[in-house]
Amino acid sequence: MKNFKKVAIGIFVAVIAFSFSAFTNAKKFATTNKFYNTTGIASSNPADYVYRGGGVDRCLSNPSDVCTAEWSTTNTPTTGQTPTQAGSPSFVGNPTSGDYNP
Repeated sequence: MKNFKKVAIGIFVAVIAFSFSAFTNAKKFATTNKFYNTTGIASSNPADYVYRGGGVDRCLSNPSDVCTAEWSTTNTPTTGQTPTQAGSPSFVGNPTSGDYNP
């Protein structure tokens, strides 16, 4: 009977530990968005980019400068955020040419 109680308590503890881990290992899905390059120079530094929502193209014609690039982040960015502020940035690429017009 003592062994049965020990086994039952061991299984109970394992089930409780497993059920709590189900909530702590939740995966966040990445989102990819277009960020504007504030320097005009080709860069993969997230500090050189800012998000502007609203669907308005803010690039002026200039084939020698970089206007936008895509970044993958863990959160959907809000206007004015850098990729770092939107969470765990990863440079995707897909740059477009032009000058950023805030």
